[in-house]
Parts: sequence; C-alpha cells; structure tokens
Amino acid sequence: MLNWTVQDVYDLLDIASNQDLDRKITKVVIDSREVEDDCLFIPIIGERFDGHDFVKEIKDKKFVTLWQEDHLNKPSAPYILVKDTKQALGQLAKAYLQRIKAKVIALTGSNGKTSTKDMIYSLLNGSYRVAKTPGNRNNEIGLPLSILDFDEDLDYVVLEMGMEKSGEINDLCQIARPDIAMVVSIGSAHLENFKNQEGIVQAKLEILDNLKEGGLFLYDASCPILKEALNERDLTSYHLVGINDEVKVLGDIDYLKDGMSFKTNLFSVPLKLNSVGEFQAHNALFALYIAKYLNIGVAKIQKRLAQIDFTKMRLDIYNLAKMTIFDDTYKSNPESCKAALKTLSQLPAKKHIAVLSDMLDLGTETKQLHRAIGLYAEHLNIDALYAIGPLSKNTYEAFSKEKYYFEDKKELARSLTKYYDQDVAILFKGSRAMKMEEIIALLKEIYYEKV
Repeated sequence: MLNWTVQDVYDLLDIASNQDLDRKITKVVIDSREVEDDCLFIPIIGERFDGHDFVKEIKDKKFVTLWQEDHLNKPSAPYILVKDTKQALGQLAKAYLQRIKAKVIALTGSNGKTSTKDMIYSLLNGSYRVAKTPGNRNNEIGLPLSILDFDEDLDYVVLEMGMEKSGEINDLCQIARPDIAMVVSIGSAHLENFKNQEGIVQAKLEILDNLKEGGLFLYDASCPILKEALNERDLTSYHLVGINDEVKVLGDIDYLKDGMSFKTNLFSVPLKLNSVGEFQAHNALFALYIAKYLNIGVAKIQKRLAQIDFTKMRLDIYNLAKMTIFDDTYKSNPESCKAALKTLSQLPAKKHIAVLSDMLDLGTETKQLHRAIGLYAEHLNIDALYAIGPLSKNTYEAFSKEKYYFEDKKELARSLTKYYDQDVAILFKGSRAMKMEEIIALLKEIYYEKV
C-alpha cells in the first residue's frame, strides 16, 4: 500500500503544487470501477475509450485524478494537470522505484519469461524482500501499475518486459533501468511486426542497452542469431553469462508424477522442479544462476524450486478422472507449441493427445508454420490431434494419423469425454485470443455433472 500525500504526487511528477496537499494517496488505479477512498485515478486514453469520460461517474469517493491538459470540461473532483496521463503514469512509477531503491531484475523473451519470472521470485523470496509483476502485466500500462503496488521496503523487484514492436523494451527500461537483465529466448512471436528474427533480437536487446554499468546479463546461448548480435557489441562493461553454454542442464531429465528432476553444472546435487519440459528446465537455469549469484544456499534453492507458485494457464498439469490435463492455454507460437508437444510426448501415459488452436501474429508464414506443427506432432508420435480455428485447419491437414477438426468448442469438449476412463495425457494450447481454457472448463463441467 502506498503512503503518499498529494504533495508526493506533485513532487514525483516534478510539477508545481497548488491544492489539497495533505490529502492521502494509498493506491493508483486506471479503472474507474476500482476507485476507492484515497485513490489516485489516472485516466488513460486508449484506442476505443478515454478514461477522462468516466471521472464524472465516480460517486461518493474521496479521490484525486490526473487530468490531461488538452481536455476541456475540468472535473469537479480534485485534479492534477499533466501534459500526458500515460507518460505521467510511467514517470510516477520511475520516481517511486528510485525512491524505494530496490534493485531491478528485468527479463524479456519470446517464450518462457513469465515462468522464469515466477521462478526467480520464488527462489529469492525468503532470503530477500522481493516483489514481481503479477500475471502478464508487462507493458507500458501494466508494468508501472505493478511498480506502484510494490511496498517500500524491497530489496529486489522482478519485472517482466513484453513487446510487440521495436522501442517498447526501451520505453519500459526508461521506467525501470535494470541492475540484472536477461533475454530468455528468441522466437517468432509478433513476427508480423518485424522483417525477420534478427529484428526481434535487436528489439529484445534494448534491455541490454539499458543495463546499468557493471550489471549482470544472462542470455539464451543456444540461439545463434542472439549470440551473433552480441558479438557485434562492446560488452566490456557487463558481466555476461550464456545459459545452455556456461550454465547448462546435465544429462537426461527424469519425469515424475508431480514434476521433473534434473542436474546442472551449477550444483553438485540433483534438483526437482514442480513443472515439466526441457524448455522449463532451460528457464530454471536463469533463476538458479541468479539465486546462486545472490548467495542463496543450495538447500534453500532445492526446497523452493520444488514449490514454485506458477502463473496459471502456463504448464499446469493435473488429473481429471484418469486423464492427465496439460493446460498451456495462455498463448502459443511455433516455438512454445513445439516445446509443449515434446513435453506431452514424454509424459507418462498410454496415449498422447494434442488439442490445438490458432497461433496468431505470425505474418506471411502463418500457413506454413501451422503445417509445421502438424508434421512435428506426427514426428513425435502424438497419437491423436484435435484442431479448432481456421488457421489450425492447416495443422490438422498436415497430420496424417488420428485427427479431428471442430468449429465449436462444446462439440470438441464432448468428443473428449470418451477419455475420462483412459490413461491419456491431453495438451491444450492456442493463442490467448482463442481462449482454449474454455474447452477445459467445459470438459470439467461435463465430468462433474456425471459424478
């Protein structure tokens, strides 16, 4: 909870004050429905709405609002005049972060950044006072709002930074300049906004461009174009660590009912993680290195790694009747889908089934990339493929084994009910807009109605 006055807001924004300076501010919100007493409301101007329009609808609350100076009809509520409300939100977060003096651990990547963030937070929590951006609040609105929710007595903050276009990582780093930074992976996400993956690499490396001198930078050394881009830079001011190069997983991963175990050259003891997949072990290396770098003992690391509280809809594995449900429905792109399919194929079950939907924002190669997923699933000997969505018809057509195509989620869910009493593992995956978790919800609803 914040412990500000209106004077603090003026000071953080570096503008002259003129009213009600002792009024308390305990929370910052951008949704008028979330306004409560002692709030600072920041009306954001979006593509389809303008938060200024909702100020007059806030009733019976003692609040203060920012107000963009190009808007007429000033509100009756106390207001602070600013040039741009979105920029003011970022400025408030930047100034607040500088005030609390917490060190910044920032990460980006095409895949795996949320899980990696969760693991870093969990490994540090208990040894340090630490906070993280919740869920996927990783953009120019979500990241500063998250910072403004942080307590004042923190040692570290773990910030996920997302992007769709060049320059966005740089903008986020202007709010929160990293002491430790990392690029977890490079993939095809948002490829439609770039000419090629080299463009994605350069955009991701904006996080390195903003790293404080002497800072630690971790990167996916298994990505050739990322390594090549780094070779072209003067990196003498930083401490670089290549994951899957200097830091690596040793030997085979052992899959367990509640996760997996693996070894790494960082420690002499085996480690257990309550998640599955080679890519998840890869993500864990970033968190493990940081935990060791910050002098956390191996016994604490072992205990915490086995109890990570992961963000939902990312690699959730649980049982429904005799089925094993593999819920990875939050998003999908070619790299993450292939990684999830490989993990599915390795889960202990008599039959492995993939339920896939469209991967969005892939540009001109969309059709070929969807077909490649069908071919890859067949290569892995996935037993059956269920597809839904117009783009996923290409995946369905490329898969030559047992397959089904649907246009209705309820029909797809009903078709899966035959597996309730079978030893099967079922993967659900698709881009966020496809809302594949709705099929899982329907499958659960049908099952619990029967029992």
